[in-house]
Formats: sequence, C-alpha cells, structure tokens
Amino acid sequence: VNLSANDGAIVLATLPAQVSGSTLTLSASNSSAVNTSVTALSGTISAAGEKLTVSESGSLLIGQNITTNGGDVILSAGGGVSTAVDAKVSAKSVTLTAQNASTLNTSIDVLVASIEGTGEGLTVTEEDSLTIGTGNVSTVDGNVSLTVLTGNLVRDGEIQAGNGTASLSIAGGEVIGIGNISAR
Repeated sequence: VNLSANDGAIVLATLPAQVSGSTLTLSASNSSAVNTSVTALSGTISAAGEKLTVSESGSLLIGQNITTNGGDVILSAGGGVSTAVDAKVSAKSVTLTAQNASTLNTSIDVLVASIEGTGEGLTVTEEDSLTIGTGNVSTVDGNVSLTVLTGNLVRDGEIQAGNGTASLSIAGGEVIGIGNISAR
C-alpha cells in the first residue's frame, strides 16, 4: 500500500486497522496519523516539526526508514515493534507503546517507551546522544537494553524494568541526569 500527500497530511485514523496490507509506504508533507494492520512500514514526513502517528493492531516491522524533519514519531502496537537491520527511525522524539518485546534502531533526541506485556523487553540502539523523556522508559518485568553509539545518555525520565534487567552501553559519552534506574 502506497499513500502519498505531497502538499498535505494523511489521516486514516477513525477506525481500527483502517489501512491494511502487507507493506505500507507513507509519504506526506504534514502531520499524519494512520490506524494500520500491516506487516511492514516505512514513512517520510517532510515539513519541519510535523509528526507521524501510527497505531498498529498487531506487530510492526519498520522495513525501511521512518523519517521526520525534526518532528515526533508516535508508535503503538498490539504486538511488538522492530526495525530491520538497515532501517531506523529518525525524528526529534519517539513515543512507543507496545504489548510485546520491541527492538528499535534510532536517530532521535528523546525516547519515551512503555512495553506493557509481562516479561517483554525493549532494546534500542541510538546513533548519537539520547534523552530518556519525562514519560519514562518502562517494562513490566522485561529487560531494557539501551545502546548509545556516540554521545551521552541523559536521564530526564526514569528507566523502569521491575524484575527485569537494565543494560546501558554508552560509547564516547556518559550517563547523566536525575531520572532513576529501577531494575533487579
């Protein structure tokens, strides 16, 4: 499924799974929102500061990049969300809510995530510095693994893993900030 709005927005978010198919490629200038039942997604929002909101009924693979021009990406999934090996999410921030384990490659400033299934984890590999947003990064007893390839990990919000573990790998930077880390 290809959806394109070169001078506008795509809004198909009034019914659950309003866009269905194997792969969704979305391209729009302005903030867009879609309710999906797809296997894979790629998308581009080109206007500065505009956002992309995706509500997926099942699990979602980001098969190619999701890119905004300094805007936010909001992802929710009834399953898990993962990026293909060579794919990433590039945006100002990502807010992720998923039922199952999720794995993301990112180039973002701020991360807020909630993995809601018991024992389900979160793995994020970030290109440069990353801030944990005040909405926190949390799992319900699932492991949290955050890797920052270059730069700092800033904890404005908390990392909450309950009985899961929290693994932080920071290359060329440090872990700074006021947010707590709670894990076993």
